[in-house]
Amino acid sequence: MQQSNTDITEVVRALRSVLGENDMMAYLAMMAIRLLDFQRVLKRTGSPYLHCDPAASHYPKIVFDQVFEVDNVARPQVIIMDHAALEALARA
Repeated sequence: MQQSNTDITEVVRALRSVLGENDMMAYLAMMAIRLLDFQRVLKRTGSPYLHCDPAASHYPKIVFDQVFEVDNVARPQVIIMDHAALEALARA
């Protein structure tokens, strides 16, 4: 599960060419660094989880898949928060 930083850099550059320089790109660059650190300290038997806002869920998933080499993860967990559903639960 050891991933080279070069591969992640290429993914982040590709996303930057699509998204440009904006808040989303800053968020993705920050997440890439954190996910690399998370992958570094996670045991081989550990389970990675990514919890993100639905407005940003597609792009962090790309970075997550690259960092954790999804083929090597038994059950990747990506949790996307649906704020409307949470509000409905809060009212119930």
